[in-house]
Amino acid sequence: MWSRGVRDMVLHPLWSDACRMEVFYEMYSMKKKQIIGKMLLLAFAFFFLFAGMKMETQAASTKIVKVSVNKAKQTLKVSYKNKELYTIAYKKEKVYAYVDILYGYKGPGSKYKKSSSIRMDMGEKATRIGVTPSGKYSILTQNGKFYFVKTKYLSSTKPESKLSKKLYTAYRFKRKGVLHWNGWRWTWYSQRVLPGRGLHIPGRHVDSMGYVCDEDGYICLASGRLRKGTIVKTPLGKKGKVYDSGCARNTLDVYTNF
Repeated sequence: MWSRGVRDMVLHPLWSDACRMEVFYEMYSMKKKQIIGKMLLLAFAFFFLFAGMKMETQAASTKIVKVSVNKAKQTLKVSYKNKELYTIAYKKEKVYAYVDILYGYKGPGSKYKKSSSIRMDMGEKATRIGVTPSGKYSILTQNGKFYFVKTKYLSSTKPESKLSKKLYTAYRFKRKGVLHWNGWRWTWYSQRVLPGRGLHIPGRHVDSMGYVCDEDGYICLASGRLRKGTIVKTPLGKKGKVYDSGCARNTLDVYTNF
């Protein structure tokens, strides 16, 4: 038999280590349970958030106006929440964008949200199938979908007065950097470098070619000779209007988003 002193000297460290291991295991188990609990709470939070977003999306989709075409009767029925708003004549015709059209409405009126699914540059051709009773909106069809666009933005003829012959694509102009046409030296500068917040361009936007344009579809230019507001022909497909200055007298600088 071991003496008490020898026994304590041998067994006490082992007992202390065992106690420490047990305490550590209990702490680890508690920590593990806390982590699992937090993960479950986080999962439930994401679930309810996603469910709420899905419900909101479904609720928004019910507000879209439906357009039904009856080619046999040559009529067009417009309904909202399965309730008929009106029936108009179905007439298929070609129209042109009188300005750059950046969106179409999901319904005939200001209460309906805008849709960015339709985009037309000035002079681009589209198919109109009807006009609302007020005449304010035209119904266009594109890729099997219907869009309400303000009639004042459309023209039965191509707006030649706002267009010019496209001699250079935007890609070619960007690569060359400098063009010489009609007595002018044409260069470009980007709004990504010079934001031009003080230019006060009404309806400022970027068209599909990458040019900064105003509400009438004119390409924005800078000139050291021409007055602001002057409209000039460009070799880029559309006419331009001077909004900026600060370049050489024989240069017209094209404002782009390149």
